Amino acid sequence: MGIARTVLAAASALIVSGCASEQPTNTPPIPTPPVDASIDPQIIRFAQFERLPTGDDMAATAPAKARSTIPGTVLLQCVVTQDGLLRDCVVPEESPPNLGYAAAALKLARFYKLKPLDRSGVPVAGRTLKTWIRWVFH
Repeated sequence: MGIARTVLAAASALIVSGCASEQPTNTPPIPTPPVDASIDPQIIRFAQFERLPTGDDMAATAPAKARSTIPGTVLLQCVVTQDGLLRDCVVPEESPPNLGYAAAALKLARFYKLKPLDRSGVPVAGRTLKTWIRWVFH
């Protein structure tokens, strides 16, 4: 039985080494996927909130032009303070435009408060939060 195992091991080694030597030498290495340059470490990806706007907050800030008729969506972008509050807010996207949703989102920003660390354990102070806000009326 010992001889059979030795022969089998030798045959396996020969097959493996034979397979390895049959690979073309001009084969390029497998490419590494590119790093996504759009991932900015300053953008908070996994925020944890201590406080979010309530439905009453949303209703109170809804623009009068659209109240109870036209839904709206904005992208609110702010810097997070040491206390987890939002400052230097801007609205880079608003739909539909010119109905007052951008101004409403800026008013709503005061109701947000973030925990000191995101879900990855990274501090949020000084980083940027981007969050979508949608008003829908029923």
